[in-house]
Amino acid sequence: MSDNPEARKAALLRRRRSDLTAQEIEELYDLKHPRKPRVGRDADPAVWYWGKMSPERLEEALESRRRAMEASKRTLERDKENEAAGRKREQEKRAASAGKDSNRESSQPLPITDDNIEADFFDLFEPGNSLTISTHYPGNPYGTSFYEYPSDKEDEDLFWDESDTRSRTEAVFDRKSQPSKGVPGNTHEKAVLLIEEILSGSPVDGPVVLLCKVKSGKDLPNLVVAKIFDPLFHPWDYPAGAGPWKEAARADMELCREAGAYDMLRSKGCHGESHVAPKYYGAYTTKVSSTQPALRHRTRRIGLILMEAIDHAKTSKELCDENEDESLVPITWKTIKFGKRSVRLNETLHLSVLEQR
Repeated sequence: MSDNPEARKAALLRRRRSDLTAQEIEELYDLKHPRKPRVGRDADPAVWYWGKMSPERLEEALESRRRAMEASKRTLERDKENEAAGRKREQEKRAASAGKDSNRESSQPLPITDDNIEADFFDLFEPGNSLTISTHYPGNPYGTSFYEYPSDKEDEDLFWDESDTRSRTEAVFDRKSQPSKGVPGNTHEKAVLLIEEILSGSPVDGPVVLLCKVKSGKDLPNLVVAKIFDPLFHPWDYPAGAGPWKEAARADMELCREAGAYDMLRSKGCHGESHVAPKYYGAYTTKVSSTQPALRHRTRRIGLILMEAIDHAKTSKELCDENEDESLVPITWKTIKFGKRSVRLNETLHLSVLEQR
């Protein structure tokens, strides 16, 4: 390009535009529209603005700018928090509105029925389940003409009333349906049992007999038999000449009578090794619940006794015959095997037991 811009511009203008190259067209444009150098504020407004200030004024301006930026940041954060809080309130409002009907329904108590009795039985006594038991001192034996009825028991505690329309399940969860207490002793122990096998019992057969392994417990062997008196699983009919007892009363009567009998044998040394009666380890209670939704937060206590687990143990039907009245009569005419031991339930054995009382 010529050192004389005007001469160069005149030379390019004399030529036909179609003969000019792209570079020459751009050069001609620059010659016709010369660019003025940018100075001061036009060159860089920011640099010009800050550069014109004194150091003191510049420091003040920078500090003011920092404060403005921090204030803007705080405002932005506060706006975000307010927005989040607003969203949360809106969600809670919608949830409360949506759940209004369901809350109204849930405020009504669920009915307590007997539909879960069988499920409760297997939920409680399924082999592999654990029972945590506590020492219990039952009241005196009662429930037959041979014993006096406890002074603290009213007819309404023992007999069903037609006006009582509760289900059996609801009744056994009543506070008055817990096992009765006698004179407390000096021993108060806890133990944990692991259920190994259901030896006898069902949801409608009354007492349940379990073979259990002792996971923890003072002065207990490795294996025990637990006989559990749970009113929920008693038969729906009544023995001849008895009742109509409440199920809780029947279970408590059976617990008190059986525990009383074993206590008497233990006090006379007539249980365990070399005796017909198995070794007795006392009475206990355990806390149980229900699979029924209406009772999911409630518990109740049931009574039980612990006995020695004997190999080759015999049942009453194996030890006795039935007479014409279907009463059990001990078999006195033959020897009965108890594992390695042999016993004859004759008059000699009977008298020897009586001598020890």
